Amino acid sequence: MTSSSPRVSPTAETVPFMGITSAPPRYRQLGLVFALVLASRIPFVFTTPGVGKDPDSWRLLLAGQMLVDTGEYRTSRLPGYPVLELFSAAVAGSPVWLFVLVTAIIGALGVAAFADLLLTLGVRAWWWPAAAMALTPVIYRSDLTFMDYSWSLAGVMGSMALLARGRWAWAGAVFGLAVACRPAAGVLVIGVCAYLLASRAATRSWVRFGVPAAVTGGAFLALPVIALGPSAIVSAVPESASPLVVVAKATTGVWGGFGAAAVAVALVMVVVRWWRGQWALDEVQRPWAVAAVAATVAMAGLFLLLPADPGYLAPIVPMVLLLLALTLTPQWIAVVAALLAVSAFVAPGPLAKAGPTVTADRAQRIANTETARVTTATIATLPPGTVVVVGYAMPELLAQQPREMLADPALGGPYRQWSVPEYAVIPGGQILTHERPTRPTGGPVYRLQNVPGDEPLLPLGR
Repeated sequence: MTSSSPRVSPTAETVPFMGITSAPPRYRQLGLVFALVLASRIPFVFTTPGVGKDPDSWRLLLAGQMLVDTGEYRTSRLPGYPVLELFSAAVAGSPVWLFVLVTAIIGALGVAAFADLLLTLGVRAWWWPAAAMALTPVIYRSDLTFMDYSWSLAGVMGSMALLARGRWAWAGAVFGLAVACRPAAGVLVIGVCAYLLASRAATRSWVRFGVPAAVTGGAFLALPVIALGPSAIVSAVPESASPLVVVAKATTGVWGGFGAAAVAVALVMVVVRWWRGQWALDEVQRPWAVAAVAATVAMAGLFLLLPADPGYLAPIVPMVLLLLALTLTPQWIAVVAALLAVSAFVAPGPLAKAGPTVTADRAQRIANTETARVTTATIATLPPGTVVVVGYAMPELLAQQPREMLADPALGGPYRQWSVPEYAVIPGGQILTHERPTRPTGGPVYRLQNVPGDEPLLPLGR
């Protein structure tokens, strides 16, 4: 038997909040979730400089500036992140905190969408898994960084919340928007397909979801395809890393030390209960358990191909928590949420490197901002023609330069397909390069401390 829309749990609209039997309407519950999550981010938004410690954050900022100043689209990095790049262009020249504030707002909307999904599925004590998502270290850090992780995840959660309500077309459109924020999110369509199969959705439901998803995502992704060619969309190159590093990024990097231990134990309990036939899922919840497992496996497989950053695994957080919420008691989820909260701010010794706490991430950004300031001031004292190899600091250092410099291709040097040039001649005549020159430059060459090479180090503070 097929169905065009899922049955909504009869308790979906009236699940008590924190033991209060006269629960407020759903929109008030979700509004409170949004407000609490955003309030937890606000103190960091206005006290942390810059848009993020990842160079890609600054590339997004520069891509928007260049689009406004030159009229030419240059993706922040392949394969293109058009939603964020267009947003960056729309607010180009604004204070950097605005970029982070909007990301925090969108991240809070993502948690609220996850809470909406839990409510629709009739999850008891739904606020615990919602709190657990908000407090997971990788989610918390991502909400405070102008990157695509939180934007895309909010779209995926919004899409799934709409899907659970039977809003197929809207769910598809929002999913397409999520993919346009971060193309790698497209792999999560495996989870959506698993849900549609498990719920035995009618063919027309597949079409009502798929067409808006393809149209919305395609409309935005057409921008990098037209600018760079179709091959740009499929641009990921597999990376190699030691198994220990990959495991650390996928566990403590995502959940933190205490949180990873709690989630691991909880997942063991899930498997044990499944083996004993103790899963008590109704016809609405069962397809979502299948979807959660499928989406988690798909994202984990993609991460193994490109294990660059724990943020790549942000989408598995709500999927794992959904599975826990559907199969374990609220007490278990409360313990997991509490240990995730600890992990967000406390990292035992060696675990801090794999997944820094929110406060450690803030401290690193403060240090990076000061280093960029001192570096920019030092370079300005060097004679014209001096070359400084700056490596991955290039985007943040370029953001310190006058906007008119980046708007002048002759002054900024030849561009690659990204928003950051191979080299840039700054107003004082000094030359910043991402990599060391391959031929003599006629002037002295320095390098920053974190750039490998034989050139002398730039004497900071001179």
